[in-house]
Amino acid sequence: MAQMPALIPKEVEIQRLKKIWLIIIAMGSTAASVEVDNFVDGSLHQTS
Repeated sequence: MAQMPALIPKEVEIQRLKKIWLIIIAMGSTAASVEVDNFVDGSLHQTS
């Protein structure tokens, strides 16, 4: 019976880590796209 309480928090922790990773990846991808947009805008303004 002592093993069951130890198993459940691990599952919850894994789910939490997955959510955190998804949030980090989503934020990173959006930040990267914004950086790319800014870079493209800057280069376009420089050429013109």
